[in-house]
Amino acid sequence: MMSISAKTATPDWQTKPSDRFVLRWIKVHLSARITPHLLTWSGLEPWMITLFSSSLGVLGGAVFALGWGWLAGSIAACAQVLDGVDGQFARITGK
Repeated sequence: MMSISAKTATPDWQTKPSDRFVLRWIKVHLSARITPHLLTWSGLEPWMITLFSSSLGVLGGAVFALGWGWLAGSIAACAQVLDGVDGQFARITGK
């Protein structure tokens, strides 16, 4: 496993060429701060992060259906950040 810190990392693992402005900003400024911390978790796989992110998205939809828009939006935003983390984690670990 590669040791990497958010400040010395090359942008290659942070974004993909197809990412647009807002998604690129989320990945560089938010997701990239979380990803290096997860590298120390043994047994963690990218699909696990994807599953958790997807579950948060579904939870956000259910909370929105209950009429709690701000909370649902916050949950959905967290899901979006974690969606960036899974790809970064996969690129760094080669999985």
